[in-house]
Amino acid sequence: MTIKEVEQATGMTRANIRFYEAEGFISPERNDNGYRCYSEEDIKVLERIKLLRSLHISLENVKQMHGGQKELGDVLIEHLNQLDASKKDIEQSQRICRTMKDDGVRYGSLNVQKYSNLYENSNNVISAEIENDVLPTQKIPFRRFFARMLDYYFYGSLWSVFLTMVAKINVSQMGTLGDLLKVFVTVIMIRFIEPLLLCLFGTTFGKWILGISILDEDGNKLTYKAASERTSEMLWKGVGCHIPFFDLIRMRKSYKEYQYRNLDWECDSCIITKDDRVWRSFAYCGTCIAIFVGVFITMLVPHKPKYQGEITVAQFQENYEHFNKYYGISADEWWNEKPESPYVVVVDVEPDWMKPKVAFIEEDGIMKGLSMELAVEDVPGAYISTYQDEMVLSMLSFICAQEEHHIFSQTWDEILKFSELMPYEEYVYEKYGVKVMRTVECQGYSYIEGTQMMFAGEDDHNMKCYRLKFEITK
Repeated sequence: MTIKEVEQATGMTRANIRFYEAEGFISPERNDNGYRCYSEEDIKVLERIKLLRSLHISLENVKQMHGGQKELGDVLIEHLNQLDASKKDIEQSQRICRTMKDDGVRYGSLNVQKYSNLYENSNNVISAEIENDVLPTQKIPFRRFFARMLDYYFYGSLWSVFLTMVAKINVSQMGTLGDLLKVFVTVIMIRFIEPLLLCLFGTTFGKWILGISILDEDGNKLTYKAASERTSEMLWKGVGCHIPFFDLIRMRKSYKEYQYRNLDWECDSCIITKDDRVWRSFAYCGTCIAIFVGVFITMLVPHKPKYQGEITVAQFQENYEHFNKYYGISADEWWNEKPESPYVVVVDVEPDWMKPKVAFIEEDGIMKGLSMELAVEDVPGAYISTYQDEMVLSMLSFICAQEEHHIFSQTWDEILKFSELMPYEEYVYEKYGVKVMRTVECQGYSYIEGTQMMFAGEDDHNMKCYRLKFEITK
């Protein structure tokens, strides 16, 4: 029989069974895979123990009866005498408590000598409850908690780095769904990576920092299967799979259980601690800071354009596409063909009356600027784009390409915030020797908040015009 079947048959916990095995009551054989195989005789022994311990017969007496040093009849006589003494002691305590209650005594004026004289000494027998019969464990709840949190933080950070550097996804824009996905992926990573680490090294990243090892009862590293089962139970029963709020409930319950017994998933393993020197605390804090700094820098890298320095128009366009994808703007491109003129290339973006004219300015193959002009006159009922997103992406692609820009300069953030404050107005912006200027002439058109669109109504016959000029020059 497996240990789960023994639990079901006897009603005992795995911790109880392991304890009585360690005390020599049962000696289950092991299968070829190393797992214990319990016999019917083992079940009978455990059931006897359960009954006798439920009657508050001491473990020492049960052990002596099991070894043949004592007979059950003798133990029962001795135990009955102890129960009688306990009964008398309880009755005596009840009598004294009633007397004190009837006297109306107060705590501050309690006459200790008077009521102590009423007490007759008796043997006070304290019987250990059966749930306390478990192997002793090292009570290091907070040390283990911080080790677990470091592991979770480490795996979550790896996922964020993967999304940023490999998938080219802006993590800050993923929202609540992204947070839940991160929890799910992190739990999956722990589920499969942690057993491998325990199998190979007997510890995990967080446990190694804090000097904790997980070994089997013989002092060897856990098998992958045993480590996998341990991790699975820990994730659900211990931390609630890190599901928000539910994880707090599970951790609180586990903490309470840990005060007096081994946790269920730890009965087939032993926790070994090397030391609790102060340097481990500093190492832990330093590791957390290093991970945070690493992730922070990683998050800044995509804000740097693909090309910097003296860039060509083609490189500018690649920078534009990079920022467009990373920020999730989905803006139109200014161009629809590769430039051919060595100095100025004018590209018509749209085939209708709304199309702006875009010019890339080059000298010796190096891009020196960009200009865009749009003119719409006397078109009632028209919705006209302000091309705000396209302008922002052009500023990012050219200004951030300057050699003075680096990942810590926060230029990208400055440009984004500046553009949000000036969605359709005229402005002048200068950075790294690059000048950006937008001029607007507007008559009869009004800006529609949150749409990046201008609208001309049809309710009057006044002249309507909208002229926009945008220039980037170095």
